[in-house]
Amino acid sequence: MANAFNIVQSAARATYLLAALLTPFMIYELASHHAETHVVAWFVGGLFTIMAVVVSINDVAAHLLHYSEPELQRYVVRILFMVPIYAIESWLALRYKSQALILSTLRDCYEAYAIHAFFKLLEGYLVLEKDIKGDQLVKFPEDETGHHMPPCCCLTRWNMKRDFLINCRNGVFQYVVVKLVVTIATVILVNYDLYGEGELSNFEAGYVYITAITNVSQTWAMYCLLQFYHTLEHNLAGLRPLPKLLCIKAVIFFTFWQTMIIAALGHFNYIQATENYTEGQIAEGAADFLICVEMFLAALAHRKYFAWQGFHKQDQPTTSFVSAMGDLMPKDLVADLKKTVSQKKVD
Repeated sequence: MANAFNIVQSAARATYLLAALLTPFMIYELASHHAETHVVAWFVGGLFTIMAVVVSINDVAAHLLHYSEPELQRYVVRILFMVPIYAIESWLALRYKSQALILSTLRDCYEAYAIHAFFKLLEGYLVLEKDIKGDQLVKFPEDETGHHMPPCCCLTRWNMKRDFLINCRNGVFQYVVVKLVVTIATVILVNYDLYGEGELSNFEAGYVYITAITNVSQTWAMYCLLQFYHTLEHNLAGLRPLPKLLCIKAVIFFTFWQTMIIAALGHFNYIQATENYTEGQIAEGAADFLICVEMFLAALAHRKYFAWQGFHKQDQPTTSFVSAMGDLMPKDLVADLKKTVSQKKVD
């Protein structure tokens, strides 16, 4: 196991060194041969994508090779996969512009899955710490109710013993369902040329409505996640969840609003079309290129705050690599769906 881990780390270091040496040389060669801007973006974005993927896969391999706390590490690995998925999708969208919309839509499905995985990580930690037994938060009095954070202060308070965990779990899980539905809707609308990507003022197309629904669903999911963290902050202190949450929020919210701002610049003619690209395609390409670069930075942040050393227990047996890979199957998504449906029937 140690030898395999050392080989992975050595390969990662070699990749970083090679990329660092090749980047200035490639940029110089492309510039000296008057390569078009989009060609330079392909190469530079590709280098950052490779480095981001290598960092993330190295971290995933480290967790799987030191897989002693499956109740937590399965969710950490799912979160770590968000960076290579974002990076690879963004580069493919940058390179193959005709498929950019479908690629970004599929990528966003994993975004919802990553938010769900982070909530399950927090929940799993509390279970291990015996702060939660089933659906009961044992450290709260029977009559205590949870205060909502701004701007949701006017909402009815959640009873800590009866409603809190269920509402937080369902609030996060609904984003997974909504994202799957809007993804299917997007594919259908694109097929019939009814989507109108980037057309913020076109209310006859689906882009405005799908963006609004996605934003509301995402915001509620993140609010429920923050409410869960804020209420149980003292219980979660050992996990150091705040920097981990900020890593995920940075990837999701920053890339989302960055894309929206660039799309708005194109809409208001701050981005000019070229012979080969429309304003919308240039806006999409700029957003995808920035994501390629940013995912390398995100990978470094994930390495720091989701390091395997913080989850591996020396006194617990390590699961084999093959068994650890099998444990990553999202069976808990199906279980959460069944639990949500059964709760609705009871209500």
